[in-house]
Amino acid sequence: MVTMGCGSANKRVMKRKSFKWILMVSMLCFVHMVVAQLEVESFRKGGMTDHEVIQEALNELAEQGRGKLSFDGSRTYRIARSLELPRKSQAGHFVLEGNGALLRADVDTIHIFNRIPRNQREALNEMMSTRFVIQDFVFQGGAKAINLGATFGSAILRCHFRNHREAAVDIQFGLQTRIEHCLSTNCFKDNFVLRHGEDWGGNQNNSQSNHSVIESCRVFARKDGETSFKVLASGGVVLSNIISEGHGQVQYAVYADRLNSTTVRYFKIENFHLEHAPLKAGIYVRMSGNSEINGIYYQIARDEVPLILAGRQSGLMHVSNIPHFVKGSVMQQEQFGGGAVWVLTHCHRAFYQSSNWRVRNLEGELVNELPYYFSGQEGGHGIRRWHGR
Repeated sequence: MVTMGCGSANKRVMKRKSFKWILMVSMLCFVHMVVAQLEVESFRKGGMTDHEVIQEALNELAEQGRGKLSFDGSRTYRIARSLELPRKSQAGHFVLEGNGALLRADVDTIHIFNRIPRNQREALNEMMSTRFVIQDFVFQGGAKAINLGATFGSAILRCHFRNHREAAVDIQFGLQTRIEHCLSTNCFKDNFVLRHGEDWGGNQNNSQSNHSVIESCRVFARKDGETSFKVLASGGVVLSNIISEGHGQVQYAVYADRLNSTTVRYFKIENFHLEHAPLKAGIYVRMSGNSEINGIYYQIARDEVPLILAGRQSGLMHVSNIPHFVKGSVMQQEQFGGGAVWVLTHCHRAFYQSSNWRVRNLEGELVNELPYYFSGQEGGHGIRRWHGR
């Protein structure tokens, strides 16, 4: 009986110790969670400007090495100098939660959120392992809203960009970046840009924004702007369910150029809504490898300005599912004597007629003819043309 009593007492003691241990671990986890979740307004002190408050909070976030920073969604934050995001992390992940807050630049030359490497070594060795989730902000003014370099797997979600001088979002060496459900309105030059890290010395093969996605985003273009969506020296990029509309006095809706990169092999546009007629081309593509354009809805054309323009040294151009043809539309190829290989499927029959094509000849003139390498099938209307036959 005594032995059994001792055993019961030992069990009670062990249960109390286990409970205390569980309680202590739970409290530590709770404290850690609270520490990791920062509020911008908790850093506000008398006399501090908005950008000073935010930068103080960002510095603390950087010191933590991970976590989430939340903004007061009811406020308009006035930003007088670029806000520097954390350059590196411990766990690889920062979340910036706007809650609908407006960040308004008071100076045209600043980048509201800025994070650019000093050189390629820093980009590769210290910064690439970090990613950001930037969500639910409204940005207004400044040179750029988001100027983000050297990240892997970052996401920009549900943001609205307005009146930026250079670009709404400029991603440089941002592998697997996702920009989704964002709106850009009235930007002076570019809107959404994916490119390589030339600003700090990266080249077109070692600092690309490969395998990135822009999805369900809309651009309302400003007069005299350049592009709605721009992709430079980056492969595996997909533009999906995008809209370009607004003023027609812009250069291009989509501009995709491999530049001198030798590693770009794939580019895709799907379900593109083009609601204006840019000055130089609706879509400009100069990519090696394969380019897919699957699904275009448009109802405005500018006479003799190409809907799709293939630049020199383009690869395979697979164009499909353009069910409607607007009078005045043309397709154009810049390179003579070969050039891109075109495959058209399930498009309106007018796209298979030479009168709606422009190909630049040896004299540099544009002539009405189908490209040298061309194959197409549209219902019962089919064309086969390879090597000029």
